[in-house]
Amino acid sequence: MKKILKISAIGLISILLTCTLTGCWLDWENIFSFENRFQTTEDGFVYYVNSSNRLYLIEVPDSEEITIPEYIDGYKVIQLGKHIGFFTSETKEVDGSHVKKITIQHYAIYHAVDFHNAEVCIILDYLYCEPYIYE
Repeated sequence: MKKILKISAIGLISILLTCTLTGCWLDWENIFSFENRFQTTEDGFVYYVNSSNRLYLIEVPDSEEITIPEYIDGYKVIQLGKHIGFFTSETKEVDGSHVKKITIQHYAIYHAVDFHNAEVCIILDYLYCEPYIYE
């Protein structure tokens, strides 16, 4: 009976260790290859398109006035910033500290952004409402 319990415990520990190491290996693979999949537009937006054709904006142009477009290269911008990994998580934050005026053309998820110096924010089509101007 003790021998069966000992074998069961060793088997359970082996399975848990294998699952943990496999999960970490998959995350490390994602982190190392994630930046290789970035693309840059002529305007200076840096973005990532995942396997579901969802576009994540990673960087904005180095300008005081920017407009977050609704579509880039035919893909809809759904999120600013990106959280990657599960066991070894990392957040790619959009640094917009240089931006003074921002125009947002549609609703998107603002996951990790830094627009703390923005003085004017114009939001168009926020959840299909009329345009609003905030100053």
